[in-house]
Amino acid sequence: MSADRGPKKPPAKDQARFFPVPIEAIDAQILQMDLYVRPGSNSNAPPTLYKSAGYEYSLAARDRLADQGIKFFYIPVSQHKVFREMLARQMNGTFEDKSRPAPERAHIIRASCSKMIEDTLLLPGQPEPIAAVGAIAESFLNWSESDPNGFSYLLDMSQHDFYTTTHMVNVGVGCGMLVKAAHPGDHAMFTAAVRGGLLHDLGKRNIDPGILNKEGKLDAAEWELIKSHPTVGYNELKESGLVSEDILAMVRDHHERLDGKGYPNGLKADQITELARICAIVDVFDAITAARPYRGPTPPEDSLKIMSQGRGTQFDPILFDTWAGLVKDLVKKDPSRAPPSTGELPQISLDALIPNAFEDTKDAVRFASEGMRGSDFDGADRRRHPRSHCDIRAAAKFVQQCKRYPVTIGEPFGVLITDISRGGMQLRTPWPLSLGDEIDLHAPLPGGKNLLQRARVVRVRRAKDGGWSAGIMFIAQESQAAA
Repeated sequence: MSADRGPKKPPAKDQARFFPVPIEAIDAQILQMDLYVRPGSNSNAPPTLYKSAGYEYSLAARDRLADQGIKFFYIPVSQHKVFREMLARQMNGTFEDKSRPAPERAHIIRASCSKMIEDTLLLPGQPEPIAAVGAIAESFLNWSESDPNGFSYLLDMSQHDFYTTTHMVNVGVGCGMLVKAAHPGDHAMFTAAVRGGLLHDLGKRNIDPGILNKEGKLDAAEWELIKSHPTVGYNELKESGLVSEDILAMVRDHHERLDGKGYPNGLKADQITELARICAIVDVFDAITAARPYRGPTPPEDSLKIMSQGRGTQFDPILFDTWAGLVKDLVKKDPSRAPPSTGELPQISLDALIPNAFEDTKDAVRFASEGMRGSDFDGADRRRHPRSHCDIRAAAKFVQQCKRYPVTIGEPFGVLITDISRGGMQLRTPWPLSLGDEIDLHAPLPGGKNLLQRARVVRVRRAKDGGWSAGIMFIAQESQAAA
């Protein structure tokens, strides 16, 4: 692999002080930051300089890196401000690009925001990512004023899964929207609500995702760990000195209840700040609507019915009613954002897609570990489930795009399923997909049924014949079948 100045190790003071960025996140540009890579398979090797600030970076260069198996750039933490300014410019440009539908723009922006939130989790104690969250809040304010309808699409309802970063972005957006509805014109409260929402689960950084997504009751130790996260996040932010007291209280108290049965301190009624009460409502709403490994998403109106049981005891009744009215209005304006509940579809094993396919275990495969849940693996990063080769044509639709494609979100395109396991598939695609893209797949099943499955792209590579392949991980563990 060539580099503009030859492979160089970073200065000693910057060693081990990098943050990873997917190569798809950097658009063609004259670089204002240094890009490092880790060539080869040694993830512990120190990054070497690929291109310095001032050099041109092109999409052709990105394709060459992908061919070499490079998935991430590493940027010095000292240049995080430059990176976040670049990302902010990209997000502003995307939001203002009215040639794209609002849902498509929102998906791209959410992915960028998730990256900034991810940096706060990857770089504990660093001021730069926390400052980036403040910049996001200012952008949200500007967008909500200039294009309220476009901004509303940043709230993802019943179309996302429950990962910490996507959840924090959704809660930040929702808290801003609820403040705007309850206190129109209060810009300071709006930006504080967004910042607090984006940071509210910072204390979950070191909690095992298996615990966060556990089906069924937590044991005593797991519950104590969960209950600690508001205090952990509060203490980290307080030590940073970068956020106000109202935001600190929001992070610490978003699991408190009006009746005093919340945690961590059992606060009651007026002891809980309004911002914390706002965050409590949006936090629970997003947790219910989001898909989990053990169930699909819950439509917004069903989520509101569940939450209404806590009106006045868990949730502030006036704020809850405001939120419920806001959500119902969004769905009324665009029903496609949250299709109504049609009842639970019958579950069907993926075995039905290829009868007897999973008896052959000799071809067990490991999909790329980036983005995979630990429960999908057995032992040394090997796929728990065997794969089977196949040749099945299917239709796909994007539900989240991390870059521009010839098709928009919701527009079908053809793919070829070349192998499948219970946890994912290998696809041949008409163009290179991007890590983090989410798609809905529709494939034929025996008996005239269709497989309906949502998945995330976790691996992209060029095929030997020059085409493109993508490894995808199922977001829901079981598929659904519809007549």
